[in-house]
Amino acid sequence: MRRSILPALALLLSSVVSCSDMPTAPKIPPAPPGDVNVEGVIRDRDGPVLANTTLTFRHFPVSASQPSPAFRAATDMNGAFRIALAQGPYDVRISPDYESGLPPVTIPKFEVKGGSRLDYRYSGTRVAGDVTGPGGASLSDATIYAISTEVGVSVRAVNGHYSMLLPPGEYDFYSDSGLYESGIPSIEVEANISASDTLIHFALTGHVVTVTATLGAGTPLPNVQIYAESNPIGVRAVAHSRLDGTATLYLPSGGYSFNAYSYESGIVGPETGYWSISGDASIPVDFPGTRWDVTLRRTSDGAALPFASIIADEIGTFRHASTSSDIYGKFRLFVQPNAGYDLQIGSPNFGASTIVVPNVSSTADSTFDLYVDVPVP
Repeated sequence: MRRSILPALALLLSSVVSCSDMPTAPKIPPAPPGDVNVEGVIRDRDGPVLANTTLTFRHFPVSASQPSPAFRAATDMNGAFRIALAQGPYDVRISPDYESGLPPVTIPKFEVKGGSRLDYRYSGTRVAGDVTGPGGASLSDATIYAISTEVGVSVRAVNGHYSMLLPPGEYDFYSDSGLYESGIPSIEVEANISASDTLIHFALTGHVVTVTATLGAGTPLPNVQIYAESNPIGVRAVAHSRLDGTATLYLPSGGYSFNAYSYESGIVGPETGYWSISGDASIPVDFPGTRWDVTLRRTSDGAALPFASIIADEIGTFRHASTSSDIYGKFRLFVQPNAGYDLQIGSPNFGASTIVVPNVSSTADSTFDLYVDVPVP
């Protein structure tokens, strides 16, 4: 993240003083008796210093059953650190800033004694490339992850370009556009990284797939999350339906499992499935439109039960919906016709128990009262 230098420059120009008026730099306190100061500089492989890097020192040998205390220091903007430590051997863990593109490293045995310095320069293979989206646009919010059996590294793209240092080995690379529910895919790539610097570009795009969500085969349904996944080619994409019920996904060629979830309360999920994508496509996703208008009542006196939670589990499937009753005990569900539902009903007024009303069903739109056997408060 760029930091503006203008405020600092203005402050400097407005407070010019003579050398005799300038404050002296604070003195670094001496190390406690018996301790020595350890200092050093941490650098990238190609020379730049690394700020905001944490160094963790533990007395050597390090034991999982009896871990030694941790002593930590952090590098400043010049990549420098200083810490007072008792003399002896230490295990040192160097942890760069998150999304720096550098892996944590361990120095297994570092001897602290008078005049000790710990200067470290990273090594490894430089992996870099461009991250683009639909139409070849640069993706400045994208994040690239590299994961192996031994190391995990992440880096944020800057102006559509990323760079990281990795030990040679086999990696799974995962790219995320950083644009939530935009339909832009996340793509996984497997690569064997050698000792030679290499370029790996990520084009997060594909065929234009328009998904139209409807309620009851006609009414456009906004506020629906559409999720497409293809494990064989390592692609996932998520989009959000607009007011007209449409959502756009960008998918490379392949077979995809589609799922949809409505954020609108009380709508059971649709029949979703598998589509093969080989070009631009339009896919309908229809949510069931059979409407239940229900008043929740207590069996003993017929009183309405407000503010109860209701979960409707469709029997024999994983589909469900959830909602709550209003101040008048009323709630609405949109369900599959001719399907049975187990209704789980809970409320603070019921105590700790949840009331289950089994196998509620109807073939068409229905208005009815639902009675539950709960005590009068």
